[in-house]
Amino acid sequence: MTGTSDIASISPADREKRVAALKAMAILDTPPEAGFDALTRLAALVCMTPVAVISLIDGERLWFKSVHGFGERTMDSSNSFCCEAANSARPLEVPDPRLDPRFAAHPIVIGPLGIRYHAGAPIMHNGVGIGTVCVLDYVPRSMSKRTLDSLSEM
Repeated sequence: MTGTSDIASISPADREKRVAALKAMAILDTPPEAGFDALTRLAALVCMTPVAVISLIDGERLWFKSVHGFGERTMDSSNSFCCEAANSARPLEVPDPRLDPRFAAHPIVIGPLGIRYHAGAPIMHNGVGIGTVCVLDYVPRSMSKRTLDSLSEM
């Protein structure tokens, strides 16, 4: 993988599978749901972070099915933490994105949001990562392996 992480880093066939799966689920652009919101609150609590989201990767955007502690509902998928985690099919922890060349210039790192920590676990459907459950913080940090594993099991 190169120094960037984006939707182009998966095969066109997997991209088509991702988008088709999300369309078949009819979940994109739906209103908030209590079950998903409970999951993001639980993720923030277990991981002791102020922000947790359930993101789905639809074409060139990230769409957040559930958001806890964060005002955004969608953003560009270019160079995103979520695409990196979903594409690799394993959890991704970035203790300080300012020090990681893949993410140092990302708008949520250098912009007003000032994200300084990310951990995300992929949401898989038929072997294709369609999104992530992720937590964010405004200070650099790291999680124990046990806590990161807990995020993966949500």
